[in-house]
Amino acid sequence: GKPNGQAVIFPFAVEKVMEDTQIKKVRNLGGKLGKKVRSLLPPDNEQTMGSIARLLSLNELSKALGDENGRMVFNACRGVDDEPVKETTGALTKSITAFKSFQRTDFEGSKKWINLLAEDVIARVEQDTKRNSRYPKGCSIQYVSSAIGSSEWIARSIRIPFPKENGRATRKEELISSIYSSLQFKGQFPIRRLGVSAIDFETRVKNGIKSFFAKGGGVDHDCKKGKTPQVMDQPHHKSPLLVIPNTAKQDEKLARSLQEKFNIESSLFSPMMLPLSITGIGKTTLTVRKGLCSFPPTDPPVIDADLAYAQKLQSSFDRENIVLSSAEKNKPVCSKRPQGKLSRKGNDSRSLPSKKQKINDFF
Repeated sequence: GKPNGQAVIFPFAVEKVMEDTQIKKVRNLGGKLGKKVRSLLPPDNEQTMGSIARLLSLNELSKALGDENGRMVFNACRGVDDEPVKETTGALTKSITAFKSFQRTDFEGSKKWINLLAEDVIARVEQDTKRNSRYPKGCSIQYVSSAIGSSEWIARSIRIPFPKENGRATRKEELISSIYSSLQFKGQFPIRRLGVSAIDFETRVKNGIKSFFAKGGGVDHDCKKGKTPQVMDQPHHKSPLLVIPNTAKQDEKLARSLQEKFNIESSLFSPMMLPLSITGIGKTTLTVRKGLCSFPPTDPPVIDADLAYAQKLQSSFDRENIVLSSAEKNKPVCSKRPQGKLSRKGNDSRSLPSKKQKINDFF
């Protein structure tokens, strides 16, 4: 039943409903089990749930179908179902429809029904939007018509866009106007049945920090598809401008306005706006007008500790080689070996300097 798949049947009406309900229309009785149940009834009798209640006992059903299935059919034909109700969260209807059947009429005679159906659909869509946070993008017009002089009725449909989210009165007027024009130019009259359906629902994004992270806020749809965003190099005083490819006209206008704003702000940092005054040879003073512009602080460079330590060791090694090579160049050349032993230590004038002494003398 509708709406929300629910229907209320009062106890005094259960017997009447069962007399009109076909066995094959009941859940679990449309296949082999239903055929077996129908075979138990007399051939000339109506195959309804009421017939089972009147003609078949619990023993007969249990003997033919088994205890479990026999009990289930015995209770079902009396409107009893012990199965617990299951929550159907997320199982939303795909359309919201309002139908009306009437006598054979022309376009002028159908206008009052168009107004009533459009108002009903608009009100139900508004309730659905508040409850399920979604809104339809399309609308389908279904009608049953026949050609002039023909007795055959044919179902036809026309598809139109659903009005955007404005006030209820505005949406109603737009929907009625669209239905009028569509039926007047595309419809075939006379008609005897008319329906208006809201279809193609689109989930609305909820505002808030939770929905931002849940829906992946801040990520463009092109990035979700795997496209790599392009980064344009800008001056050091500005952050890089992230340009994500998008062919939509609205996004293109926004990109142009942002680029114009960026150019205006960048002009404030141009060297032509900063007058220079020369105070002497080789001395240049940069004069900046107070309040004209200010440069944001630059980020400190990233230093690799291992690289710095390796460079320090290499520098010490190079200095040591320089000291040793200079000492070798300044060493006196003797044609004869001097008499006696030369000691590296002591105050002997003939002693040679040690490696440590060479390094200390260099520094």
